[in-house]
Amino acid sequence: MKKWILILCFSILSFSTKASQYIACSTEETENGTCFSCGQECAARLTYPNTEDALNQINATLTFSGTGEMKKYHPDPTPWRETKDFVTKIVIEEGITSVEYDAFLFFEQITDAQLPSTLKVLAPGAFQGCTNLKTLEIPDGVDIQDLSLDGSGLTSLVVSENSTIDQRALYGVVGEAPLESIYCSSAKLQQCQDAVAYRGDNVKIKEYQKYGDTYYIDGKFYTSPNDIIGDHHIQKRIYTIDEANRVAGDKNRVSIKYR
Repeated sequence: MKKWILILCFSILSFSTKASQYIACSTEETENGTCFSCGQECAARLTYPNTEDALNQINATLTFSGTGEMKKYHPDPTPWRETKDFVTKIVIEEGITSVEYDAFLFFEQITDAQLPSTLKVLAPGAFQGCTNLKTLEIPDGVDIQDLSLDGSGLTSLVVSENSTIDQRALYGVVGEAPLESIYCSSAKLQQCQDAVAYRGDNVKIKEYQKYGDTYYIDGKFYTSPNDIIGDHHIQKRIYTIDEANRVAGDKNRVSIKYR
């Protein structure tokens, strides 16, 4: 069935130091739907899986493409703010390096958000109040900033060895967010402890270790830190010396034969 696509593209024109307003975008009909052009490449693309969903404005996907940082609109609302009640999926494509201030603030219908390997920053308020967002794979090397995940619906989170997490990144009223556990690299253990302490509740911190290209926790190996959440572990028959020493050192593990 033909996919309906609505492309949103906005820019800001400042009229004073205290106020701004959006430039009216031109409208162009394309074979894929309606395109709103502001004299530059579109910042966001709104799509529906079918005609019925488009008519009812449900189950929409908001896709971002380009290179470099996402455009900053704070303290003004983002141009795609009006889609918050019917967008259920966010796709940020490769090349984008940041999710900016309040980008998806209180987008309560989001259940899926896909982040690129090029991402470097989750800015304050990025996914704040996204209460139905239960899982989020954050790439390695991301700066998880103040309140970026506050009040989200995440049940677990991975903080990798090259990432940083602000002590208030997960802040929320105790019991408001259902976060149960953080899988944390040994190198970032103190940052994870600080973030949990700031929340003031009983989130469990589970430390994992990296050996070469593998990640180890609770007697299992994984190919990436985010695989730990879904328990997508790998079966290994041949270990490096470091891996073998780790397994042999665990309680109730069989002995390791070196060769």
